[in-house]
Amino acid sequence: MGLSGLAKEQIQLQTQVNKILQTLPFSLSNLQSRESKHREVWFRLAKKTDFASRFSDACLNSLTLGFWDANKHKPFIPTRGFSMALLKLVEKSYPPTLCPEFLTILIESFSLNVEGYANPLHHFSGFEHWCSPNPEDRIFGALGSYLDSDLSGKNSFVFPDHESLPQAILKTNTLIESPAPTRVLLLLPTATTAEHKFLVIAHISGCPIYSERELRSPDLSLVLALNKESMIYDPIDWALLSTRLKGWSELLRIPALTDSLFRERIPVNWDPRASCLNLFTRQMKQDAIGCFNFHRPLSSPVDRQQLRPCFPSSTTTTLTSINKHKFSFSVLGILPNQLRKLLRLVMGDCEPILDHLSKTFFWGGYNIWKARKRLAKQQWERLQNMQQKRKPKRKGDKNESACKNPFHYLLKASDLSRQRLTRCPCSKAETKPKFVETDLRAFMRKVGPDALDRKHTAPVSSLGGQEIDGLAQTRKADLIRVSHFHPP
Repeated sequence: MGLSGLAKEQIQLQTQVNKILQTLPFSLSNLQSRESKHREVWFRLAKKTDFASRFSDACLNSLTLGFWDANKHKPFIPTRGFSMALLKLVEKSYPPTLCPEFLTILIESFSLNVEGYANPLHHFSGFEHWCSPNPEDRIFGALGSYLDSDLSGKNSFVFPDHESLPQAILKTNTLIESPAPTRVLLLLPTATTAEHKFLVIAHISGCPIYSERELRSPDLSLVLALNKESMIYDPIDWALLSTRLKGWSELLRIPALTDSLFRERIPVNWDPRASCLNLFTRQMKQDAIGCFNFHRPLSSPVDRQQLRPCFPSSTTTTLTSINKHKFSFSVLGILPNQLRKLLRLVMGDCEPILDHLSKTFFWGGYNIWKARKRLAKQQWERLQNMQQKRKPKRKGDKNESACKNPFHYLLKASDLSRQRLTRCPCSKAETKPKFVETDLRAFMRKVGPDALDRKHTAPVSSLGGQEIDGLAQTRKADLIRVSHFHPP
């Protein structure tokens, strides 16, 4: 139930409000966004430095974006702050980067959104966030160190160095204890398999995991650590994943136990949580070109510095207050009071257009709420249907919720892994009752001595009745013979 599930209704509301705001006098002014203005200045100053030749234009653009994300909340950003931070990167050395094709497969298959060990120059753009062991990298957008950041509820990719390997494993164990859906995909030396109880996805010794194809992978294994909530909220398409990994490198080997653990479970039939890097979210995060953006909560607000060259001081103050209006109030039809005061000075009678704008906000917000309720209902119905398919819990089973098996919520169709059973019902395969064929003669009505006159009753066998499989069978001729029978 991510943001992309509600993107259609949100984009529709923004489009309708934009059409109304474009009819207002102040919306005719096209303003350069604060982000684009600062990034252009930083890029231009960086190209004039002596060390600019060490960075490509694409690398500089990525660095300016990270620097903006880390400092956009500040009212004033020093112009030369970017160049001074860039100078410190020149003095550092970094390990080789991983293959983009390999990372793309992992991100799409495991729904990853955090890169645990990265740096400002080589963090992959497919991740929403990234961590760095160097505290100075926060100025370029790093969340901090993987060992110190709270990554519960997120899906991380971790390739730790040899020194921080024990701490990374310990941190991963702590993260998956969270009740929030959390998973960590690690690249670890194969020799460390005995130090953890994670699920080994594949052995990639000799595979081309680095961008430089000449470098080959050492003896590494792709290891997955996750809790049971993560498997249900972000399902893994094992058939597609194994096919893509084998197609990427012929040297990759998938353990038979891992393949059996996935294939013996019935996967869920819904998509994982949406990434914030999807097309709809990027469209809603784009800065508006006009002076009104209180209807775009994901974009950067228009501040005084952008408005000051175009409007007088009083109008600038009013527009700044309007753009600080909370979107949650707007979708209830509550407009900023400053908007009414501003339009009265210019338009006079502005109530009709404000009434139209208020109704547009209200019904657009209602459509968003209705779509969210529908998605929530669908999700709860899916989870309820999964619980109903399970066998009822026995009286002695009181620890079902304490089960640590990541496949806990997935039905077990067969026992391919041949693992030892636990107290939790999730370890037992769902067996269907066997159909037993019943003899057709069991449905026929049996006519016995009680159905006749007891006075003139004789055993069927003595009257010539037939016995089939040891049972006496009465025919119509036998009944006539009995009616004429008189004992001596």
